[in-house]
Amino acid sequence: MTVNAHQKGSLWLLEQTYALIGLMHMVGAFKFLTITGADIQQLQTGAVQLTDGSLGFQIFGSTIYMIALIVLLPRYQDVIALLIRNKALVCFVGLIMISALWSDLPTVTLRRSAALFGTTIFAMYLAVRIKPREFITLLAISLGFVAVESLLLVFLVPDIAVQTRSYIDTWAGALGHKNIFGRTMVLCMLVMWAVLPQARTYKPVVWGIFFLALFEVVMSQSRTSWIVGVGLLLALPFLRYLRAARVPMTMRLVLVAIIGLGGVGYLVLQFADDGLALLGRDATFSGRTDIWASAINVGLKSPWLGSGYRTFYTSGLTNRVQIGNGHNSFLDIWLELGTVGLVLFLATMVVAISRALNRLSSYDDRRGLLYVMFMIFMMVFGMAAQVFPDHGTIPWVMYVTIILYLTPMGSVIQPERAVRRHEVPAPAE
Repeated sequence: MTVNAHQKGSLWLLEQTYALIGLMHMVGAFKFLTITGADIQQLQTGAVQLTDGSLGFQIFGSTIYMIALIVLLPRYQDVIALLIRNKALVCFVGLIMISALWSDLPTVTLRRSAALFGTTIFAMYLAVRIKPREFITLLAISLGFVAVESLLLVFLVPDIAVQTRSYIDTWAGALGHKNIFGRTMVLCMLVMWAVLPQARTYKPVVWGIFFLALFEVVMSQSRTSWIVGVGLLLALPFLRYLRAARVPMTMRLVLVAIIGLGGVGYLVLQFADDGLALLGRDATFSGRTDIWASAINVGLKSPWLGSGYRTFYTSGLTNRVQIGNGHNSFLDIWLELGTVGLVLFLATMVVAISRALNRLSSYDDRRGLLYVMFMIFMMVFGMAAQVFPDHGTIPWVMYVTIILYLTPMGSVIQPERAVRRHEVPAPAE
């Protein structure tokens, strides 16, 4: 049976719509619909507990994961080929899945690891079925929608979108918490900048959302988002220079990292107190270092395999402190999955960064720059917040999708390197 052009167009539109709805769910565009009065009170007092969300939200997310799995089944050979070439990622997700065997709360770990598995399946669906150019466009629509939606909610439903107790008049937008909102809007700025060359007709709209996201980062009063956002914007011209340089990219980045870290270290030593005061923080970084010290003391009881995925702050410190995470993704991985899990995740990050750098040096377009900046985004935010691995969130979807896009393999599927010879070169910027 043949499929005519009209049917192909309809199927393409249906698939794009499904991918867009899935991405909007991961970004959190529908999250405000499930926030209850109790959730608002918790958010207003600054107590961010680790929860599983409403039943309706879980069913909606599960439906998205199931559709992705069904669509991927006929292309199981492509999926297997991708998995074989991403062993570190497979082992890391596999460790999360089996961590229920030694978890402090097996049913909690099983439920939440299943959600992470579903999120990873959706990311794999995007890598196999959606082209990188389309992925960036769909991301831009999803994040732009949340930016506009959040602005409307601030004025129409301020009880949800504005925090007024622990954080005085800070914007949480549609996402429920100022820090999540701030870093999501930083990501929105990056994606809007990256999508500009392929959205020439809509440039005024894209620039408008870019500046709206910038304004919302400021209004979130998330200091980490302020610093990371400014740092990433300032890094753009420098990354352009590195891309064009003849010296090997890896060597240049190593030298820059040494110089940059040395400079940051000098500034911290010389101006630590003044800088923290300017940002409205103290030497404990709003209590983060106290949390880390307490968490490490508890985590040393099971240093190799941890307490099980997403259980440490459910059964560990939460009997003393009302928090949902340790504000450090790397530490949380160690607490929940032990040294084995942390090593596996760092292996995935080394693979991701090396592939992104190769992509940066191979093409003269903004997509390669976005990939590198997103990896920086993950690393920096990961040291100050719980960003990964987290089920039903856009950072994890982007992380897995980008790794899979950049997987070096034949032209069987659509990863970035697989279609290199078939892509139309992007115009120089």
